[in-house]
Amino acid sequence: RWRKRAEPRCKALSSTTPRAGRRRTLPLAEEVREQLPEGHEIRLLPVLREPKVRLVENLITPSEAEHVIQIGTPRMRRSLAGGRTESVRTSSTAMLPGSDPIVRTITQRMAYLSGYPEENIEPLQLVKYTVGQKYEPHFDYGAACDYEENLRNGHRHVTMLIYLTSLPDEYDAHTQFPKLSVQVPKLQRGEAAWAACVRET
Repeated sequence: RWRKRAEPRCKALSSTTPRAGRRRTLPLAEEVREQLPEGHEIRLLPVLREPKVRLVENLITPSEAEHVIQIGTPRMRRSLAGGRTESVRTSSTAMLPGSDPIVRTITQRMAYLSGYPEENIEPLQLVKYTVGQKYEPHFDYGAACDYEENLRNGHRHVTMLIYLTSLPDEYDAHTQFPKLSVQVPKLQRGEAAWAACVRET
């Protein structure tokens, strides 16, 4: 009897999200493992089940992070929103050269993690926030009925945000998903917040 009463509740809970998942080490393909120092482990912690939000630890190495900052800093320009300067986004952005060997390696790792072919991964960007700068809540997934946009750029199914520096405790920096009531805590260098914008089938 108790099982019959609990069944609807268990079914409802299965489509919501456990806020504390179990951290696990990701199995890596040989070509991905060869890119990393010996003993380097990439760990994944589920944050939300549906839509999928994950915290990825040690996605990149400290030397890779330093290299990206070094090559990206001279390319920094005011970040754009919808192709123009807007008050909703006040950070700085640099497009990273896909021909750079380390950028290419990181791109391959992100393709492996997301399950998408490397050619479907957008050019990587370096984004810098100083004190008080922001990007207000927005959708990375485009409007389904915007035919021209879909034809030109396709849809962004997955977003990965990799922190390249570790911030001091006094900085209240975080990645927030307000419609899901989820806030990913301040990440350390090499950690990534990974969010999928499409439902898995």
